[in-house]
Amino acid sequence: MADEKEIVEQQEEVDTQQEVAAETETKAGNKKGAKPTKAGKPDSYVIGCKLPCGLKIGHGSTAVALKGANDSMLINGFGITQNVPADVWEEFEKNHKSSPLFLNGIIFAVTDMKSVEDASLERARQKTGLEQVSAKDAGVEEEKEE
Repeated sequence: MADEKEIVEQQEEVDTQQEVAAETETKAGNKKGAKPTKAGKPDSYVIGCKLPCGLKIGHGSTAVALKGANDSMLINGFGITQNVPADVWEEFEKNHKSSPLFLNGIIFAVTDMKSVEDASLERARQKTGLEQVSAKDAGVEEEKEE
């Protein structure tokens, strides 16, 4: 019984320390993650995209080219694009939330680089349908000379 009480007290202390650290981080400009705007939303996102050639979102001067699986910096098969403006991403997400891109986890958004690895690892085995097919799986047989 005494051990449970000590554990609860220790957990409460840890929770308090985490709250203080979060407040300090917010006051210091939230340097570890995206900076929240006045409404509490981030001003930019980090986007993971598994499409082979990436994707261009937005239009005009707000267009952003998302890196795809052909990029040199991949994390679990996803191309990573940092600092995508929140308004561009949120508009794209609003218009395409029922798309297979979102429903199948081919594209995702997080607010900081720490979360990218976790989010991409959860979706690493997801197929886009655009992967190269092996000849064996496609049923292609070698021609035999007579």
